Amino acid sequence: MESVAYSPGHITGVVQPSEHLDDPINSGSKGIGFSIHKGVTTQVNITPSRINEIRIEINGETVSNAPVSEYVTKSFISNINRNLKISIKHLVDIPIGSGFGTSGAAALSLAYALNQVLGLGLSTIESAKVAHIAEVVCKTGLGTVLAEMHGGFEVRVKQGAPGIGKIIEIPLDVDYVMVALELGTKSTEQMLRELMRKNDASQLGEQFINLFLVDSSVQNFLNLSKKFSQLMNISHKLKNASKDAEARGFVCGIALFGDTLFSLVRPNEVNELKNTFSKYRIRNERIIVSKIEERGARLL
Repeated sequence: MESVAYSPGHITGVVQPSEHLDDPINSGSKGIGFSIHKGVTTQVNITPSRINEIRIEINGETVSNAPVSEYVTKSFISNINRNLKISIKHLVDIPIGSGFGTSGAAALSLAYALNQVLGLGLSTIESAKVAHIAEVVCKTGLGTVLAEMHGGFEVRVKQGAPGIGKIIEIPLDVDYVMVALELGTKSTEQMLRELMRKNDASQLGEQFINLFLVDSSVQNFLNLSKKFSQLMNISHKLKNASKDAEARGFVCGIALFGDTLFSLVRPNEVNELKNTFSKYRIRNERIIVSKIEERGARLL
């Protein structure tokens, strides 16, 4: 039996984290961000087996260390009274560990696919809760699953798992396109620790969310994201790229959590910003272009 599901990626520009590992359902973050069309598609196949066996592939390569996917899978099969061979194939078309919400997208698409292929009959919210808990326990995210479940441009106004956390969807009157310069990976766990240690991070996050609710424009979001990024340890290359882009009229934020600079632009501005970012690419750095994904995660 087979099932396939998709989840968009996601970028957070402003965050107010609230981490309580002893209560992952209510852990999470408030924040402002948007889902992108590029994301993760997950295919799950199950067959009867003598023992439970889980095999995970990412872009065609078998991996032995995929804690979030393993946590989600074991959660779903914990009450299954039969042994299964479970083949999981993640097709990931966004960078991993660079602030694009990849682990959340993998967990969420996997949860939807497992629920269907195992015939568990859980609601989308119940399935997404498992993905959220996996992210919190594995320390790979705090609010991404809730955002990716809904899609679009959003502000998370209450932390917590799907069904507990709350978002306000922000309608867009223009087809904005994300252009991002990805310079490398950063540990979400480490960056969260850095933010939690900074006394003004939570206060500033709350302040910026309130300012955004007064003016929920894309431009205000980008301005607030740029200001919030000053709390982070940003590479000189990202700072220089940001200044260069701003000199050409593009305000950029930092994708939380990664070494990634981004902006939202009109379709006719994409090439100009790509050309600006291209000067800062060396070796494996990438420029990612994607439309905003309005629909959110779903079965295919």
